[in-house]
Amino acid sequence: MWNNGASDLGGNGKEIFVRALGESTFYVTHSVTGEPVWVAEHYSPYSRGFTRYLPSLYLFQSLEAIRETDQRPEATILNAYTIAPGLEGSAKLYPNIQDTAIYYAPMDGNSAEGQALQAWAKDRYRVQFWANGDIPLYTSTNPATALPTEAPKATSDVYGDSRYNTYKVGGWCSFPGIKKFQNDVWDPQYPTPDISSRDAIVMRLAEMYLIKAECQLHTGGDALATLNELREVRAIPGMEEANKLTGAVTLETILDERAIELCGEQQRWFDLKRTRTLVDRVKAYNAQASGQVTSNHLLRPIPQAQFDAITNESETEGTGFWQNAGY
Repeated sequence: MWNNGASDLGGNGKEIFVRALGESTFYVTHSVTGEPVWVAEHYSPYSRGFTRYLPSLYLFQSLEAIRETDQRPEATILNAYTIAPGLEGSAKLYPNIQDTAIYYAPMDGNSAEGQALQAWAKDRYRVQFWANGDIPLYTSTNPATALPTEAPKATSDVYGDSRYNTYKVGGWCSFPGIKKFQNDVWDPQYPTPDISSRDAIVMRLAEMYLIKAECQLHTGGDALATLNELREVRAIPGMEEANKLTGAVTLETILDERAIELCGEQQRWFDLKRTRTLVDRVKAYNAQASGQVTSNHLLRPIPQAQFDAITNESETEGTGFWQNAGY
C-alpha cells in the first residue's frame, strides 16, 4: 500500500501509510496531534502493498457467496486494509478515519445498499465496489465481461475533488489480495518483506477430500457426502448444516469447490487442463484472458534452453523434438 495505493491516504505527507525500511520509517507522525505512532509491525504483513495477484471477480463472488456460513472467505480474501492503532483521525482527506482505510465492498456501488455504504463511508475511509459507485474494481458484475478498471477518476462523485485522479485507484492496481500467505513473522531487519515466512503448501488433507469426491463423481460414489465432510469442517461454528451443499454434484461443483479451497496455491491451470475445461471456464469467468485463450494453452511452451541442448530439433510433430503448437 505504501507504493501504489494512491495518495488519498498519505502521499508525501505519510499521514497513514509508510513503507517501513528501517528505524527512521517505523513511525508515522499523527497529522493532528504531532505524536509519533509506531506502525512498522502493523503494516509489515501487508508486505509490498497492492502489487500482488488480482483475484478474478469469479473468485471474489464465489467466496462472498458463502461468507455467512464458511470460514474460508475471511481466511482467504484481504478485503480491507486497516491503519495502525494510534493513527485514528490522522488522514486529512478522511478526517473521521478510525480503523479501516480501504474497504473493497462486495456489491454493486449503484445498488441501494452500495449507495448507503458509500454515503456512510464518506470522510471515514475509501470504499471500492465490485462495479459502479465512485471507484469500482471491475467494469461489470458479470465475471464473463468484468475487467479490472484502469482509468483515474478526475472528479470524485462523493467528494467533488481530485483525490482519485490517478490510475492507482483502478482495480488493476488497488484490489483485495489473497491473505492465506500473508507474512506472520515480524522481523525488524526485514520489515517490508518480498516473500512470506509461511510454509509453501505442497499437499494438504483438504485436497484429499476434493480428489476423493471427484473420483466418486466418475465412479458413482457419494461425492456430495464427501464434499460436505469438508464443508462441515470449514463451516463457521454453528453453521455446519447451513454450509452444506445440496443437489447433484457435477464437475462444475468440484471445480468451484477446488477454487474456493485451493485458490492462490498454483493448481488452477493443472485442474482446468486435466479436466479439459480450461477454454470454456476461462471464457466464462476470466474476461482478461477470454479473448486469447485457445486449446493450445492446454500445453505450455517448451523453453528455448531445452532446444539449445538437443541436436534433433524438428519443425514436424512426431519427428525428433518439436515445439508445442501455437508457440
